[in-house]
Amino acid sequence: MNNRPTLSAIFIILVLCAFFEPYSAAAAPIDTVPWSFFRNIVIPSESPSLIVIELDSALIEKSRPDFADLRIVSNSGQTVGYTLINPPAAHNTSEETAPKAMRVSRAVGKWTDIWIDKGSKSLSTGFTLETSSTDFARRLEIKGSDNTKDYYVLSMDKMLVDAPGPIPVRSLTVDHQANNFQYLHIRVIDDELSPLQIEGISLKGAKEEYPLLRRADLKVVEKKSDPTTGAAYIIADLGPNSYPLARIALLSPEREFAKHITIFSAKAPDEDTWRQKYSSIYYRLRKEEAKQENITFNFQPITSRYIKIELTGGARQILSITGVETWSIAPAIAFEAKEGETYRLYYGASKATPETQLGPSINVSRIFTDAGRANMSDEITVVRSRKTPASPAVSKPPGVATTTEKLGKIVGIAMLLVGLLLLFSIMLRARSLRKERKRTQLRPMDRSL
Repeated sequence: MNNRPTLSAIFIILVLCAFFEPYSAAAAPIDTVPWSFFRNIVIPSESPSLIVIELDSALIEKSRPDFADLRIVSNSGQTVGYTLINPPAAHNTSEETAPKAMRVSRAVGKWTDIWIDKGSKSLSTGFTLETSSTDFARRLEIKGSDNTKDYYVLSMDKMLVDAPGPIPVRSLTVDHQANNFQYLHIRVIDDELSPLQIEGISLKGAKEEYPLLRRADLKVVEKKSDPTTGAAYIIADLGPNSYPLARIALLSPEREFAKHITIFSAKAPDEDTWRQKYSSIYYRLRKEEAKQENITFNFQPITSRYIKIELTGGARQILSITGVETWSIAPAIAFEAKEGETYRLYYGASKATPETQLGPSINVSRIFTDAGRANMSDEITVVRSRKTPASPAVSKPPGVATTTEKLGKIVGIAMLLVGLLLLFSIMLRARSLRKERKRTQLRPMDRSL
């Protein structure tokens, strides 16, 4: 019976330890030894608490493919939860849907009319025609209406093409002015030729551009051509701090051409290291004032610094390339920054497990409206030491306590108070037990008297 107060106290202390254990675990700084690199995160002044960091190609190549090794660490040594924003696989495509109704009529020797009912005033930016016809080039007139009576011109210079030759070109997808007309009228100008066999059509809807797709810079370091074959290539440097390349447009003043285009990448401009990343057909075809072309190419992001663009096949003409336009697309991470704290981004740990802390929810389409964009310092190699890691070089403002420090103080004070109360209650209980024991010992003596 005399042991009950002590056992009760031990039980209460164990419960309190179990309760406060997560706080003590959270306070333990991360061991950064498994990581190879880090960068200081530079947050502009007056930024919102929600911060976005875009990951450049050099960082991506040294990280795990699934980014499981990324860690954001505060100046107190605590890891911070983040949300990974990965670019969509199809960052350049639009969804295609079938119209509610389609009707085809023909004026033999003149044109073929295709009447489209979308079913509602939905947004469309183009269409893909289904036909089994071959070897043709047809000019198009495209109009839109809301009442099937008053039609407004959307395009008069597009065309459909199926051109055999050294480089066959079959192009049945047509882009036009974005609109939300319910009805479309597509006129295929036949010009006394056999009409096309129209088997179906699908409409291209609008797809919001991924906000992290942006124009990129490059420097042409070599440009050569072979007049005997018409082949040519361009080698370009994207720079040491570039973001993954995802789109290229080749500008040319030539009226008509068709070439195979192949894109290679390499870490250095050595021809033995080039790896093929993409291939397609680069062309521009015309019929009177109408034209159909494919001069912009979208592909899976390339993280290498150097690219080579090869143009081969077709006629033995040397194409005049007047410009190369490029776009990059980057994965990003978003996290909540606390006032008075500074942060580092660690990466390059092959055996790291994914971060378990959840990051903030974020609307990708409003990413630069709701969040501030942070930059990063140059790469720093982690010093291989088993000592407690140092805090980031940028110190917090004097006199400003971090959230973790504030929480640690509160928990420490609370545990001290609880300990004092327990000690006081144990002392009171022990005192009362001693008194009760004395009274119990005196009772037999009272009876004997």
